[in-house]
Amino acid sequence: MDERPVEQIVREDGTFAFFDGTSVYTLQADGTFRLTPAGMSGRTIEGCYRFVEGSNASVEVVGRWSWINGISARNDYRRMRFTVSPLHRPVSPDEVMGREHVFDSVFEMEELRAITPAAYEEGMQTCHRAH
Repeated sequence: MDERPVEQIVREDGTFAFFDGTSVYTLQADGTFRLTPAGMSGRTIEGCYRFVEGSNASVEVVGRWSWINGISARNDYRRMRFTVSPLHRPVSPDEVMGREHVFDSVFEMEELRAITPAAYEEGMQTCHRAH
């Protein structure tokens, strides 16, 4: 069990990945965010993230949403905000297609909404400036 706050894990380890039962959410130290399915198909998100100042482990993601092995909209841009619990239990690599260093963490979705391509570009710049 790792009880460090997510921001500290990213800073010290360079990455933090957690599993919600169907997808793996990955935060990289350079601000890159990726969501990938735990199995052969599912939702994907490519984008960036920032820790929300003055919050308790809130993460804001700006990304392009898509689908592996399925139909998806061409320009599906969204902003997502969630909070991750500081209690992280390692997940067996068998649960996440062999990936290691993935945690089972409780998280709360605070916001999810579609954004324009211009808002996506602006959000990407803001995220990268934060790192």
